[in-house]
Amino acid sequence: MKKLAVIFLIFFITGCSSFNLTDSIKKVKFNLVEVKSIKFCDVDFKDKKKLKDFSLGEIAKISASVIQGKFPGKVTFEVKAVNNSDKPDAFSFADVGIKSFPYTLYLYDKQVVTGNINNPVNFPAPGSSSTFEINADFDMVNMFRELGYEKLIETVLAIRAGDFADISAKITSRPILNVPWGEYEFPEEIKLENKID
Repeated sequence: MKKLAVIFLIFFITGCSSFNLTDSIKKVKFNLVEVKSIKFCDVDFKDKKKLKDFSLGEIAKISASVIQGKFPGKVTFEVKAVNNSDKPDAFSFADVGIKSFPYTLYLYDKQVVTGNINNPVNFPAPGSSSTFEINADFDMVNMFRELGYEKLIETVLAIRAGDFADISAKITSRPILNVPWGEYEFPEEIKLENKID
């Protein structure tokens, strides 16, 4: 009888701890906070704000790529995970990590690229935050056919500036975490809040 009571107590404590941890997880917000780097056609867009900021050499490089039917780019976003929970947990958050962060980038409400993190990253404890990067590699040549040259460049500049509303852009994800009892997948897809200044 005592053994059953001990077993029940262990399951009860573990269950409560699991509930608290899951509750904390649900209160985590994922924010886009910075475009760390952005290159298209091997031209750095990071310090560009308008079309006249490009040199003749850069314009020639972009034009040559488009003529070849390509507009390849790579964007690195910094993501901040903010844990707004104020509940302490029995489990150490050192044992919790983001195992997978499958994301989808949309432009003009169309899916452009999907990807994931290369390695697991830390998950923030209650009242704290952690940052990590996601890399998006994709070719926008199909959008060139729809938008034209100038509008396409303006779209990339809007990504760089974080002006997502102007280009109907968003990034969504459904993270999977490593937790003490195995894995936890977010119950539904989340939209990353745009906090890029």
